[in-house]
Amino acid sequence: MNLAILGNLFSLAGCLLMVWVGLLQTRRRILTLQCLQFALMGLGNFALGAYSGCICNLVSIARNVAFCKWKVSLSLKLGFIALQVLLSLDLLTKSPLQWLPLLAAGIFTWFLDIQSEARLKAIIIFTMVMWLVYDCAYGNYVAAAFDVLTILSTLAGIFRILGWRLPLGKRAFRRKPAENA
Repeated sequence: MNLAILGNLFSLAGCLLMVWVGLLQTRRRILTLQCLQFALMGLGNFALGAYSGCICNLVSIARNVAFCKWKVSLSLKLGFIALQVLLSLDLLTKSPLQWLPLLAAGIFTWFLDIQSEARLKAIIIFTMVMWLVYDCAYGNYVAAAFDVLTILSTLAGIFRILGWRLPLGKRAFRRKPAENA
């Protein structure tokens, strides 16, 4: 089987999980399901020769496990960002595109302890744009399509958290009415 097809198949499996993650509302569920997503996406990146993306996905698994077990601290965040840089150092000098997964994972790691679930989802959207460019550049078109879908589902998750309804039929986009106390 062609490596490009194999890479895109692994990515497809990871992408299906990625969209599901966008609809989740609790941090622990998001981080837990992301571990499986990162494993599949890392395999897809490896098969496509997108090694910086593979490294960032694997380090992100370790990061999510650590952040589910321990309180997010500055030293843990800096440690995982440094680990990603060290493991990717050789790749970073070869192409500016190699910086995109590192920046996306670093930004997500830095803001992972943000208190607002809606803001965490906004960070996910911001970093997904970087992955979108990277996936297109490495021919991971399945992942690129799902990057767009993840951005949309994560935006829907933000709307759910904030109590907004999506437009359906003739109804306008509106906020749930406040309850009178």
